[in-house]
Amino acid sequence: MTIKQLSIFLENKSGTLVKVLNLFKQSQIQLIAMTIADTAEYGLVRIICSDPEKAVEVLKAEDYRALLTQVSA
Repeated sequence: MTIKQLSIFLENKSGTLVKVLNLFKQSQIQLIAMTIADTAEYGLVRIICSDPEKAVEVLKAEDYRALLTQVSA
């Protein structure tokens, strides 16, 4: 079975992840799973959520770089 995974590129600075999570909360998108990989300058957040297509729309409207990929589940 495959599901859609959301990948978001964020600056590695205080508050950026909270802003994304607040956007999800306001849009009633539930997180199911999340991983974060970071360097000194940026982070890559991978998320499985309740409505990945809506999440991409919400994020792109706020100028975040986000994409969907199919992953095995």
